Amino acid sequence: MPLPQLQPLDSVDFLPTKKLRLCIAGMAGAGVFGHIWDVPGVSDVLVGCHMPYAKEDIDSFLGFSPDGYANEGTAMDFAMDAFYRAYQYEGAPAVGIGVCAVTASTTAHKGDHRIFVATFQEHKATLTYVKLVKGVGAERRHLDGQICNAILISAIKDVARTFITGLDFPEGCIEEFNNGRAEGLAEERIRRRPYFSSTGKRLLEFPKGEYRQRGVMLPGSFNPPHFGHFGLADEYIECIGGPVAFTLEAKPPHKEPLKAWDILKRAKMLQGRNVYVTWGSPYYVDKAKHLPGVGILLGADSFDTLFDAKRWGITIEEQANIFSETHTSLTVADRRLDGVMKKLEDFTYPSHLKCYRLRCDFNISSTDIREGKRSRTAA
Repeated sequence: MPLPQLQPLDSVDFLPTKKLRLCIAGMAGAGVFGHIWDVPGVSDVLVGCHMPYAKEDIDSFLGFSPDGYANEGTAMDFAMDAFYRAYQYEGAPAVGIGVCAVTASTTAHKGDHRIFVATFQEHKATLTYVKLVKGVGAERRHLDGQICNAILISAIKDVARTFITGLDFPEGCIEEFNNGRAEGLAEERIRRRPYFSSTGKRLLEFPKGEYRQRGVMLPGSFNPPHFGHFGLADEYIECIGGPVAFTLEAKPPHKEPLKAWDILKRAKMLQGRNVYVTWGSPYYVDKAKHLPGVGILLGADSFDTLFDAKRWGITIEEQANIFSETHTSLTVADRRLDGVMKKLEDFTYPSHLKCYRLRCDFNISSTDIREGKRSRTAA
């Protein structure tokens, strides 16, 4: 019995007219890559098409070994990695698409033949799942590939906000089709690996062993990060010699919780640095309890706020007790307050609070940058 025949792929000639930065990653959909590259002017929109295929190449691309190479989680991992690569501060909106699949081969597979296509952008994540009619042989594999390409094109049209005619496959192609929003899945994938290493690895937990001696957390919102943050971290690394983890709280006090796209945007702006995301450790004492024995790096302006019991709901003496019990030291960097350089020696603090001074002078804030008063990179 002959296999079903599909219509040619829809055109993507509309892409150069869209204001976005598109990146596609995954282990399927190769036919779409060439289809996109043939469009004149697509380089204005397309950041890249990536197709890691062997398991070790997928692991290297994602920065970790996924829990399965053809499931909904890995498709979202690909989409979020693609978004990360596409995102550019103050650039056009970034869009990531991820795809993974198990299709027909020369011998029968044990499990279902399936396709997962995920999209990820600011304020929206989606997942499409297709269970294919199972078969074997080169012709069936070609048909499965065509189905995957058609679904991927539909996803591109969706993120580009272009009219979608709908997917209507002939009988004998698919057994099941599901499509829906997937923001919850995206957040779960971020939570699963909250540590972004400076080398591009994603870890399941904070690597305490690396920070046990002289390592510190550098807490902040990093919205956006700037030369003051980087200079402070570099000064610590040069003077003290320990690693620095830019520590981002996903549920900050008095602010809206961060979504998965917020976290990835901050992580991208901190690319090349260690980044650790926490949920439910908003205050310095919370971080000390969460990672006992890991120091905290902060500016003199932030250190000054620790003496405000109304703000924190806890006195400086009570905080000092917690820091002492958790073996947490504070490294306080010089910082200008109201035009006056403040340093650790200017404060009177409990004697059992273990503090060190870091000499530096970086007069900048994220607020200034957001309001256009300063540049992220210029001193």
